[in-house]
Amino acid sequence: MDTNLNIFKTYENVKANYKIENNLTRALAITLKEDTFFFHEFIKFIFNNTIYYHRLFGTTDNYNINVSIDIQIDIKAIQDYEHLFAISISESELSNIWDCFDFKKDESICDLVIKLDSVFLFIEIKKDGEDCTNRLYNQIFNLVKQNTNIEKLDKSIHQKLITPIDLKWSELMQIALSVYKLQNSFNTKNRFLTDFIDLVRNYNFRWLPEIPINALKPNDTAAIIRRIETAINVFCEIKNCNKINYIDRLGILFDKDWAQEILFKITDNGDLNITINPGNSIKQGYALFNKNPSFNYIIILDKTKYEVEKKYHIKFTSFQKYFSGLRFVNYELISDRLLYSKENFYKYSGRKKRDEWKEFEQLLNDTLLINWKEKCNWDELMIHSAKDQFDILFTYELNIYIPFKTLKELDKHQTSTMLLMDLIFDVYEQFSNNLLIEN
Repeated sequence: MDTNLNIFKTYENVKANYKIENNLTRALAITLKEDTFFFHEFIKFIFNNTIYYHRLFGTTDNYNINVSIDIQIDIKAIQDYEHLFAISISESELSNIWDCFDFKKDESICDLVIKLDSVFLFIEIKKDGEDCTNRLYNQIFNLVKQNTNIEKLDKSIHQKLITPIDLKWSELMQIALSVYKLQNSFNTKNRFLTDFIDLVRNYNFRWLPEIPINALKPNDTAAIIRRIETAINVFCEIKNCNKINYIDRLGILFDKDWAQEILFKITDNGDLNITINPGNSIKQGYALFNKNPSFNYIIILDKTKYEVEKKYHIKFTSFQKYFSGLRFVNYELISDRLLYSKENFYKYSGRKKRDEWKEFEQLLNDTLLINWKEKCNWDELMIHSAKDQFDILFTYELNIYIPFKTLKELDKHQTSTMLLMDLIFDVYEQFSNNLLIEN
């Protein structure tokens, strides 16, 4: 479906905080009005462990409930009420409303108000971790004090009148997705609910519940990588190490002098590709080539052997920016020891002036079986360029692949990623202790 036709997507999609919150509030209100099944499941969640669900929905009497749903309501206009639910929809946990004393006389406008006969739901909606407790307290206090002479809300007096509810975005979206899945099974999808879910996913996909990999398909890349990231977060917390903070890469810092990162990504067929790049800086290169390195072709994870795919990558940089590179594998080399040696690293890595390029050219001619000049655009980017120097770096790219089938077996339960975390721990230990062979 064209996302531009989403019912709730405004033409001017300005992502100011108040606009996002207003859009989310309006979308939720409309969806609750237009999808009665979603409305029922939402109310059922709110009324859990109270008398109100059974009283309103649990009888066979021919009786219509007086229902209204509206936004930006001044609750001081409400007259007759039997019970009030103070509901926070936020990433922040609702604090103890009875300990709140932040009274503001003019704070009485509520984001979303739902009325079922004389039962009212006051709902505050925030897009981030803002605590809604003060606002809800002030709104209800302003309402209650109209009819009673009180200085504050007192739990011993008012707990029979007021029920605080902490509703996380993830819980709300679990309700929405459960309804959507059932409607989809009966081919009765509701356009409003579908577009509400898409709207929320667009603002923050993490509000949607995580799905275990066992319930995913190989092309559900974003959902798979989200589960891997959750497992990485658990690993980093337990091992007290750091996750890489790059927008375009997922990984963890590695504590060896010859490599500093382990990277994770999902292939097109759902496999987990785990990569380490030994020698990815001059400093790492010196630490690596001082060992006359070679690498094991097999590592063992949970008694299963995994092949280590080795690639070579000669990087060309100028003013610390990568501008070209030369990737190749073993069968494209006459001998890796003729090119990737300690002697060649010391002689050819680092900054090279134009008068030194010819010798490096000859080295590649003598050791590679491929048209390497074409692969790295040597003539255009180096010989015929305005450059008079550039930097050379000898690096490796080592990959292992965990099949999607294995990931499914490891991740069956929504509430736990411990088996995935164990896999990451094993990878870290194997890369640390059994990957590099020092000669």
